[in-house]
Amino acid sequence: MKHVLLAQKMPGLAKTAASPPDQPAMTTPPETLWDLFDFSGPGAARAWRSVDDVVMGGLSASRFVVDENDRGIFTGTVSLRNNGGFASVRVAATLPSEATMECITLEVRGDGKIYKLNLRTDRSLDGAGWQTSFGTVADTWTTVTLPLRDFLPRWRGRLIRDAPPFDPAGLQSIGLSIADKQEGPFWLEIRRLTAGLCA
Repeated sequence: MKHVLLAQKMPGLAKTAASPPDQPAMTTPPETLWDLFDFSGPGAARAWRSVDDVVMGGLSASRFVVDENDRGIFTGTVSLRNNGGFASVRVAATLPSEATMECITLEVRGDGKIYKLNLRTDRSLDGAGWQTSFGTVADTWTTVTLPLRDFLPRWRGRLIRDAPPFDPAGLQSIGLSIADKQEGPFWLEIRRLTAGLCA
């Protein structure tokens, strides 16, 4: 985990903390922190799949790339035309049986827009998912901590009121999305995505 220099709260969003650029990570025992995705692996970018509002006739578009520093970048454009307005990417992910997931932590640098992290227990295109929102600070690295209890079950943006809490043992995929009428270009850079105990 990065050393926290500044903590700030965003109303209604996950807690974020600014972190110094490119400072080496502190060593954490593997039994308490689990990487949900290895951005340095071969073919890392190709593992991510875009699912945008074009499936419903919209015109938004997204892609996921990995730069020369092994950082993932979720980027594209949100269009509100044709009743569209969302863009998303997802990747297959599971946790080992011995892992504990109370919180998910992201180290991100974005454009000041609001994004969502999505968890799924299946890999179907149109299945339900559990999601929560987090804010970004433009052009600033921040550490975002997302307690699992804050993830709510949704299908096509609608809350599923009778769904059970998310079970980490059933994790099949994770994803990122942007919606909520945030029209125009977007850009979110990720250098680490982990699961573990809440601090």
